[in-house]
Amino acid sequence: MVRSSRLSVSGISCRIISRELSEAKVSNHFNQSCDRWFLDVQILSNRCHDKSVLYVTCDEDLVQSYGAEYAVVYVGDVADDVRGAIGVVDTQEPFGDIFSLLQDISLRYRRWERDMDSSLLREEGLQTLLDLASAFIPNHIDIVDPAMKLLAHSDDSDLDDPITNRLVKLGYHSEDTIEQFRLDKRFKLWSESEGLIVNTERKISRFPSILYCFKTTGSFSVIVVMICNVMEPCGYLKDVYRLVVSRIAHYVRREYEGFTTASEAICTFIRDLSHGVITTEREIKERARFVDILYVGPYCLFYFGLENVRDIPVWRFVAEISERSVPAITVKLDNCLLVLCSNCRDSACKGLCREGCPLRRKNIKQRLSQVAQSYGRHGSCSAVMGSLADLPIAYEQARMAYEMHSRELTMGTVSACESPLVSFDSFFLYSYLANQLLVDGGMLASSRAFRVIDEMNRYDVQNGTDYYKFLECYLENDRKATRVAELCNMHRNNVPKRLERIEELFGAQTETFEQRLSLMLVFEVRRHMLS
Repeated sequence: MVRSSRLSVSGISCRIISRELSEAKVSNHFNQSCDRWFLDVQILSNRCHDKSVLYVTCDEDLVQSYGAEYAVVYVGDVADDVRGAIGVVDTQEPFGDIFSLLQDISLRYRRWERDMDSSLLREEGLQTLLDLASAFIPNHIDIVDPAMKLLAHSDDSDLDDPITNRLVKLGYHSEDTIEQFRLDKRFKLWSESEGLIVNTERKISRFPSILYCFKTTGSFSVIVVMICNVMEPCGYLKDVYRLVVSRIAHYVRREYEGFTTASEAICTFIRDLSHGVITTEREIKERARFVDILYVGPYCLFYFGLENVRDIPVWRFVAEISERSVPAITVKLDNCLLVLCSNCRDSACKGLCREGCPLRRKNIKQRLSQVAQSYGRHGSCSAVMGSLADLPIAYEQARMAYEMHSRELTMGTVSACESPLVSFDSFFLYSYLANQLLVDGGMLASSRAFRVIDEMNRYDVQNGTDYYKFLECYLENDRKATRVAELCNMHRNNVPKRLERIEELFGAQTETFEQRLSLMLVFEVRRHMLS
């Protein structure tokens, strides 16, 4: 693979001029290693002074006088290169005709650039840029985002390349293709490389390719790939490709500039902190300064499990979580994905990641919920922590809430679509009771509320009744008889009669707040842990 670094260009290059002259059947010899670009073509005179202009002459003496400082093209019937000239047009055609041809070439490319720039001003999008490029670039071009989703592509219906055809058909790279990229270490190359990458190995695609990766911190954002299905990689092709990519950069800077995946130093820091490898305040502050993270919060930790993910494109899921959580820090840790968020630092914010943001912004919890729901996944978040020293506790909180929610989903009591992201705050009380059951289950299970609910459950199993479900519904709906009757498919007047029967059979009382709270906690613990 060959790499070259320069991206931002405008005008025409020696390689473009040489190619266009050859297409016009005009013999020429240009310095193919020259990387200078020219905004105009003019006749060389004694008053030349602009180094962005390509000067043309048929006078060898002028070439020798000005060729060392300015870019000069000699036009004439010569056997050898002319000393000092950046290029020679070897022809017997009249000088005026060749000069007009060179001006036409320059004007054609300037019009193309003008059209692309006008498209940028009108915000017509990436697809319009590729459509405008089709007259200059015969090859197929794809633009994909960090999640390997297709953003735009050339209109080539007869492209004989399975990988590219599948990308265009699906709108994203399949998991099989992504695995091929991974095995060939493409992601590492894309993350670390600078400039254009010319790939002639044909390991994955049937054709050579020229690729440019826009960079983010420690990774890549948007990738522009030109499949060389018509024209082989050459200097001309790389130069016209640069003209397009330099305009694509406008959209990338605007839409993807903030996208970031955590560097290895940050990943190591979060991993060590979560697992209790570093514990002292001094060491945590020192490491935080090293990776440029504030020690003091508020912080919140989001947790997404990556187990059993064969049914989803994992790479795209991780990339979209990273992209949608900006400027939070995303870290892949063991078999999970963590998002360390510190977005809510405004004085008007009353709490991190709460619904109804006072700043009228779509908060990170809503954004991550949308991503999780679109992939059929679920996640959790910790309570708000005051500093990075609380991260080990936050990690356990988020992990515990995630595992509890996973059990709920397995039991069918909720669906991921209904609740794709849950918080530890909504679980903290019965999570404590559940842990106590594991430590000293006999004591808690012997309490009156536990014994009443257990007896009720056994009675329902033996007699085919539904007292357990009725009482749970009654307590969950704040004892509203009309709502309970509707959910339990009974008349409203039968609700108090059913309660009397429950008290008569099992001694379950619901008159006081303490009585109702005890019963509700038992229902919650049984639902989330005991089952």
